[in-house]
Amino acid sequence: MKTSIDDRLRSSTSGILTTIWLLSFCICLLVPTAAHLRSGIEFDTMTAALGGIADAYSANLAVILGFYFHARLKSQKNGSRSLSSLMVAVAATLIWNGLVVGTCIASLVYLIPIEEATKTIATVAPKLSWLVAPMLGYYFASSSEKPQTH
Repeated sequence: MKTSIDDRLRSSTSGILTTIWLLSFCICLLVPTAAHLRSGIEFDTMTAALGGIADAYSANLAVILGFYFHARLKSQKNGSRSLSSLMVAVAATLIWNGLVVGTCIASLVYLIPIEEATKTIATVAPKLSWLVAPMLGYYFASSSEKPQTH
């Protein structure tokens, strides 16, 4: 039985979304570390920035990783996910991570100080998380549903 492009796309998207979130998180963690290593910020400022970034990502990343590994352990395919829930999850992921990563990069290229970037992330992330988390939860939770047999 041949699989369509839509089925293949849907079967790999949980891994793609998980990778986007993890990669964005790592990039954001590298920015204050790089700023500290080039002597641009003090150690206390770096640790505060790392803590703020970790706080911003923790809830969403915990849910995503939990569902991702749960689905992987059960070896379930996620082809039953709707294309519309995929598009909403991808859009939410790109918007949330784009704002956070963009803010971190702005501090790395000296557009704003790292302290201001951390405050911006701490302010913006919770305001968007209430919108992003349910979209991602719905999308990832659909992989834990038992596939129907005919």
